[in-house]
Amino acid sequence: MQPEQPTPLNQPLQPNRNRRIAIIAASAVFVLAIIAIAIATSSSLQSKPKASPTPTGNPTPTPLATPAPTPTPSDPAKAPAVINFLGTDSFLEYGITADQLDDIKFAFKKYVASAKLSTQTITVTNIVIAPHDPNSDTDTATFTAALDNLTLGGRFDYSNLTAGRLYLTNSAGTQIFDSGTIDLYNGVGD
Repeated sequence: MQPEQPTPLNQPLQPNRNRRIAIIAASAVFVLAIIAIAIATSSSLQSKPKASPTPTGNPTPTPLATPAPTPTPSDPAKAPAVINFLGTDSFLEYGITADQLDDIKFAFKKYVASAKLSTQTITVTNIVIAPHDPNSDTDTATFTAALDNLTLGGRFDYSNLTAGRLYLTNSAGTQIFDSGTIDLYNGVGD
């Protein structure tokens, strides 16, 4: 008598084969999920409102976003100067907040515009944080700033997690710029 041939129901388990099948099935489900997400995203991007025809039959153009106001001479910091800031992120390592860092960059742009410079790069080095005075709400950071080839001394007084004031001095130590209090987060100085 011949031994009974295994059938699918009484076939012994093959762990490696079953594991491969499970991995292939899981991969197929993952790929199908990605395809479904791509299709859903694509269809939502394509379902933008269409322009409606006017009585003359011409489509009405869809309104575009309102452009930013043109900077005025009274607001030079909004001038569209493209300035590459190097080393300014180091302020974050000293406890200056991201909002105050935005204030510093805004103040530098304000200085560049008011001094009519064509600065493309501002590099900040030698950051020193003064010891905190428990009787004051304001802390101070001093640093060196190189505006292209012009080297200036800088002092940034900051408080309240969002406010700051930038002072710049020339090589003789004479103050040449005071940004006034800037707190972009709360709309002061912008």
